[in-house]
Amino acid sequence: MYSNILYFIVVLLIFTGYSQPERAHFFPDADAAGIGVLGILFYLYVRNRFEFFGRRCALDRHACASRHAALVNSSAIFAILTYALFIYVFDFKLLLAQAPLISGSAFITNLLGITPFLLLLIIVWLCAFPTYRQFCSPGMETPEYLLSHLKINSTVLLPWLFVSLLTDIISFVYADFYRTLEQFPLSGVLLFSALLALLAAYLPYVVVRLWDCRPLPPGPLRARLESFCRNARFSYADILLWNLFSGRLITAGVIGFVKNVRYILISPALIQILDDAELEAVVAHEIGHVKYRHMLYYILIIAGYAVVSYELFDIMTYRLLSLDVLVTMIAAGAAYANSTVSIALTAMPVVCFILYFRFCFGYFSRNFERQADAYALQLTGSSSGIIQSLEKIARSGSQERNERNWHHFGIAERVQFLERCEREPALARGHNAKVARMIALFAALFISAGALLYSTADNVLLRDKMAFVQKVLEKQVEYHPADPQYRFSLGNVYYEQGSLQKAEACYRESLALNPNDPETLNNLAWLYATTKDAELKKPREALELSLQAARLSPQPHILDTLGESYFVNGRYEEAMNALELALAAKPDNRPYYEKQFNKFKKYMEQEEQRNQYGDEEEFDPGAQEI
Repeated sequence: MYSNILYFIVVLLIFTGYSQPERAHFFPDADAAGIGVLGILFYLYVRNRFEFFGRRCALDRHACASRHAALVNSSAIFAILTYALFIYVFDFKLLLAQAPLISGSAFITNLLGITPFLLLLIIVWLCAFPTYRQFCSPGMETPEYLLSHLKINSTVLLPWLFVSLLTDIISFVYADFYRTLEQFPLSGVLLFSALLALLAAYLPYVVVRLWDCRPLPPGPLRARLESFCRNARFSYADILLWNLFSGRLITAGVIGFVKNVRYILISPALIQILDDAELEAVVAHEIGHVKYRHMLYYILIIAGYAVVSYELFDIMTYRLLSLDVLVTMIAAGAAYANSTVSIALTAMPVVCFILYFRFCFGYFSRNFERQADAYALQLTGSSSGIIQSLEKIARSGSQERNERNWHHFGIAERVQFLERCEREPALARGHNAKVARMIALFAALFISAGALLYSTADNVLLRDKMAFVQKVLEKQVEYHPADPQYRFSLGNVYYEQGSLQKAEACYRESLALNPNDPETLNNLAWLYATTKDAELKKPREALELSLQAARLSPQPHILDTLGESYFVNGRYEEAMNALELALAAKPDNRPYYEKQFNKFKKYMEQEEQRNQYGDEEEFDPGAQEI
């Protein structure tokens, strides 16, 4: 189940993270043909892998079930890579965006966007079924096998599709509220996180019906398990038979945070191979997960990652884009620049999430499982029940005894730990203390990282963004030396960064190529009029430039520069006249222009007073705070 979650999150990151280009790499027919051919090649490759697996298992049937599951998982990973080619090479997302009535709906777009990956998974399951029936589950039919896989995977997709549908409803019915969420993305993230938490609390009610779970029939086993749960003071809604794959899965679990929708799931195949005492031990293990709140911690581990990565990836994005190879590609307008950049930007969160999920989440998962094992020993008073159940599962071929995966210790390791705990009870207490320290350290790290990022992210992000834009514009100036616009834009970046001498040089170079550009004239005049650098402060030149800009384009911001230029030359009345013209043009930021006008008026009145009373103190308005 954890692997399914990981696969779909990676696919969703690929789909949602890709920024489609304005035009496709190929014609639509060519894109469709490419997707079709790639799908056929994928089918042939996967079918060949399972046929080869079937020939090997015919010679060696040892642990066929676990080997078959591993092959299904590796084929699913190959399906992710194939899906990525659909997106990055054959413009699948762009084809969806161009379709009428689709691009306007997040729900329809996401549903259709994930469909090719589901089809690839169906190909995997169809190819896997003959060997599964031959070596793992004789008698099962193809529709039941496919439907069981779809039901398991649908539980991963339901929350995402639910949020997409809710987004559509909000955007259509409450448009103003939706625009507010768009303006404050973090608020939207927090809102939908709360909705997902609510969904997670009550999703089990839907899941157990989707999975065809039925109540464990009345009888000695049910009575014994109910009595065991009562003695353990464990509340639940029902004990259910886990009937997916015709009940042939050898597994058990507990789902649900709220006791009214919390269910104990036991597969019929597990009931067949374990006796009542061993089943009690398995249920005790699952109770341990609930008692120690492992599922809540799992959600917090994922939520902590999401909150921190939300800001961190914005910063990492511009640092990644600032790599010389990407800057060169973007500045040159290379044909595959958009796809390359999208791949790089998608690969970053995908790789980070996989590493985090694999190592951090996996580390917690393994230790949570060990804690639940120790709880089963404590609750039953003996390690024999849980050890015997693990050994029988290994002998059934469902799991290799010495095999260790990323989220579970191997059966042999678990048995060894339980035997040691029975001999040394302090070992279990020590492990509980270790898990408590892990959780406390995780919380401290993520709270600290989150506080640091959210307190500094805006400044760091702005700096990194400007550095990236600077590098791109420097390359574009190099590639297009006769285009004044690139030099003008680079001058603006230098000005924002405080590199005023470089900004002056860029503005002058731009004016040399286009002497009558009002924006360049205006920005250079503003620099000369407002700078505190004595070498760059040139009041007279500022006035000449701003007068020329105002004649060419008397817009409010240019008239403001003209007013500032008059002001630093001590011509306050003319400065006020310029601002009156700017205000008459009804600028968007009217309070700013009124503040400028009042400033000029104040200094004019002061000058009149000095003239009237003979104030001999020299007065330099250009030296005052602007």
